[in-house]
Amino acid sequence: MSEEFADDFLEHYGKLGMKWGRRSAAPATATNSQPGASRDAKHVTAITKKVKAGGTQALSNRELKDLTTRMNLEKQYASLRPTPGYQKAVKWGAKQAGDVLTNVGKQQAANVLNKYANVGITKLLKAAGL
Repeated sequence: MSEEFADDFLEHYGKLGMKWGRRSAAPATATNSQPGASRDAKHVTAITKKVKAGGTQALSNRELKDLTTRMNLEKQYASLRPTPGYQKAVKWGAKQAGDVLTNVGKQQAANVLNKYANVGITKLLKAAGL
């Protein structure tokens, strides 16, 4: 009995609302001149071009505010990010500090050994009567 129903059953594997025989469209590719640039960055780029052409007098208060806000945010972001050579400098500094501490440790160990060796030798010489 289940074989009878199997022939009458229609299965659909497409997306809901999709037309039969049509493929979904491929995602559109970006054709703008600055791929990945945000709307704010594009807006500020246009304002910057306007400033180069006519100075700040050509800007409205809103455009000038947008420009200064964006520039301040970029400046703050740049100051928060470590410079490219920062990690290299930190590694170099850590190596130098390690070398200094190793040398100081060796010198202090040698001083302690010399001190106690001199005390021990003096005691041995006194015990031997020399």
